[in-house]
Amino acid sequence: MSQKKSKGSQHYGIQRLRRAVFETPTGRSVKTSGYEYIKYGDDNKYPIFLENLLQQPEHNAILDAKTDWIGREGFDIESLPSNLQSFFIENDMNTFVYKLARDYELYGGFSFYVIQRRDGAGVASLEYEDFGNIRVPNDDMDELLVSEKWDKIRTTEVERVPAWEKGTTTPKTLYYFTDNCKDVYPTPKYYGGIPAIQTGVEIDNFHLNHVKNGFFIPLVINFNNGIPDKERQDEIVRDVKGTFSGTDNAGEPLISFNENKDSQVQIESFEPADLDKKFEVLDKRIEDKIFHAHRITSPMLFGVREAGQLGGRTELVEAWEIFQTDYIRPRQMTLCGVIKTVLGIEDIDLYLMTRPPIEPEVDKDVLSIEERRKLQGIEDEDVSEQQKTIMAIKQLPAELQKKFVEQLTPEEVFNLVGYERISNEIDTEDI
Repeated sequence: MSQKKSKGSQHYGIQRLRRAVFETPTGRSVKTSGYEYIKYGDDNKYPIFLENLLQQPEHNAILDAKTDWIGREGFDIESLPSNLQSFFIENDMNTFVYKLARDYELYGGFSFYVIQRRDGAGVASLEYEDFGNIRVPNDDMDELLVSEKWDKIRTTEVERVPAWEKGTTTPKTLYYFTDNCKDVYPTPKYYGGIPAIQTGVEIDNFHLNHVKNGFFIPLVINFNNGIPDKERQDEIVRDVKGTFSGTDNAGEPLISFNENKDSQVQIESFEPADLDKKFEVLDKRIEDKIFHAHRITSPMLFGVREAGQLGGRTELVEAWEIFQTDYIRPRQMTLCGVIKTVLGIEDIDLYLMTRPPIEPEVDKDVLSIEERRKLQGIEDEDVSEQQKTIMAIKQLPAELQKKFVEQLTPEEVFNLVGYERISNEIDTEDI
């Protein structure tokens, strides 16, 4: 914007940069005439926006740690029936659930394909689909739309997939989970901290550009040799911006050619006072807000010590137990519950294992199976009597296991592992 003002007999020109106006995307669902799907955010690119937030180091590290604690160790399949053990191994369910956990933390939801067996006798496999590729159609919730190119204005590479529903026999369906969100698209748990995360990204970008431009201090450049016309003013502004912008020009001096000393260019700095201290305070506030948004009561779990905290083993163990109980375990139960429902094994106990960031100082060799499970956050009331019996058998030495099983009748063995007897013979060596 250019202005030319008059004061008495003097004239002067002003070039003013426009102030940037920025709004944080909300991720709300938007119905637009002419589109067959409901937009995921105002521009339908909200998943891309959430992915870009991973540039902020604290936010990215927290998401990585949460995902690892929820799904990295995989399922505890020791006490599952042999047919389910085979299914979990053949379908690499540990990798599958880890990907779901990642989307759950990043987007607030997850999705996957359910492939039915050709003979109609249950599920053949579960296949991961990136939640950011899913859109809900305007007309029918019985189907979902899948594409990797939603960033295009009018994408034509869209696949319609039937939505999964209990009892379906459709060969391929898509399970779409939004964690009971009222909208058609979910909200991530850290939603309230997104402005702080964005601020952190922009501060890092500022420092990066400051370095790339040779720590160049912001300047006011005054040309005191007359007021050119509008076209010439714009040309000078472009030349000056080109001189002081870009990595190749970092630290380059401005060379001005003047008719005489009286018409020389004057350069004045307007570097704010104590800018380093202001950034230091702002960085701390951003970090605190990010941790609060992620529901983390003790940053010590992520290597951040708070003033007045010693950071000893006991404090870390206590912090982990609280976070596991309040956050990690509920997320694991949600994932296990969904998988149990889709596979139709609601009566089977299914658990995800967790390796704590710091192990309690205990001798695991003297712990019972129940005590080991408690270290994983699994309480006795979460385990059925049948599984407790199996765990007790597995705790015995191999010879005693064999002698114990030999004393069981075939019916007792079948009941123990949850099978209906289909023959009068049973191989007890596999137990």
